[in-house]
Amino acid sequence: MLEQNFIVVGDGVSSHGVIDYLKNKSNNIFLLNGKEDIDGVKALKKLDKTLAGSMAIVSPGISLHNKVYKNLKKFNLKPTSELEYFGTQLKGVQVAVTGTNGKTTSTSLIEAILKESGKQTKAIGNIGNSIALCLNEDNEESYYVVEASSFMLEKIENYAPHIAVFLNFSSDHLNYHKNMTEYFNAKCKVFKNMKENDFAVLNYDDERIRNLANSLKCPYVFFSNKTKLDFGVCIIDNACYFNDEKICALDKVKLIGEHNLSNILASVAVAKFLEIDNEIIEKIINSFEGLPHRLEKVVSKNGLVFYNSSKATNIASSIVDINAIEDEKIVLLGGSDKGENFKLLFKKPLKNVKAIVCYGKTKNKIFSAAAKFKNSTLKETMLLKAENLNEAINNAVQIAKTNKLAIVLAPACASFDEFKSYEERGEFFKEQIRKF
Repeated sequence: MLEQNFIVVGDGVSSHGVIDYLKNKSNNIFLLNGKEDIDGVKALKKLDKTLAGSMAIVSPGISLHNKVYKNLKKFNLKPTSELEYFGTQLKGVQVAVTGTNGKTTSTSLIEAILKESGKQTKAIGNIGNSIALCLNEDNEESYYVVEASSFMLEKIENYAPHIAVFLNFSSDHLNYHKNMTEYFNAKCKVFKNMKENDFAVLNYDDERIRNLANSLKCPYVFFSNKTKLDFGVCIIDNACYFNDEKICALDKVKLIGEHNLSNILASVAVAKFLEIDNEIIEKIINSFEGLPHRLEKVVSKNGLVFYNSSKATNIASSIVDINAIEDEKIVLLGGSDKGENFKLLFKKPLKNVKAIVCYGKTKNKIFSAAAKFKNSTLKETMLLKAENLNEAINNAVQIAKTNKLAIVLAPACASFDEFKSYEERGEFFKEQIRKF
């Protein structure tokens, strides 16, 4: 048993995994900020000096600016994170995937390719599977695809994946990070400790990410869905190429949207570095249908078409999902605020959007931002407001029936005004659809 005191800070999914692992390794575990005891782990209401020197494993949801985090150092505790403390102990090969959008899809796609190749692989981290619990079955033959959020990466000191992927970068989480610079720097920490035998995958189409190549200590490769690359992964004549090698045609791909092409290219780069056969890569790319709450198409019995993109919790992801859908449509926008400027939603025309229903806590902010574009990009678009998501769905259905429009949930906001998570919001949306 470990004699070290452990204080688990926060009571989210990450913290529960940490507790499940540690409770068989130590009798000295405490939970700070938890509402009640968990599995015999005592919930602390406050810190005291007797706990000085304890290891404090902090939930990703608690930022470096949070008073709770600052108090840990005040009481001479050692703050760390699940990724830093347990991720550095894993013996297997780790592929870390970060970026503002597309992390979960790319993580799942890479996991599927590696599994198909026969590798013992598990997707962990922000995707919802505990990093700590992997230690129970970890060995040198293991492969881990880590969905790494900025919340996780900002607290690392020594963590280093073998492969790191930076998909894209845009405004998000400004209710957590002080500004965009801090947010970007948190993402960049994934490369901090990588060395000559590691490998980076960078988005050539994003200048900020492309320029990171100049400061890396490890080899790297670019991917691009806009530019033909002499070295890297790109698209030529609707086929995926790695350098001058054709990997596979893209005409049978089931994922829709230009952003998903980028996710595919990044995944191919990882697969090629790990020497996966092209036949396996092509098989998975062509069969991968995406994940729930991401451009998830549902057709109701009366012929109305619905798309569930509840995962579109920021402006950038909302725009790419809306524009990926060819149908004429009504878009539902709203939820809880993350500090973004909603005018950015409407600066460029949204493809085939005939009506927008603004709902929830941000309804007035989004409506006001949209109204400023009524004589330009939204000239032909109807604008409405609804108190909550249920009312927004009902209003949208009435319009859709008359005008034969698809209904798209791509909120551009977090879900916490009505729901515990974007998953719960998406499931609620689908449940309402079933009623029709």
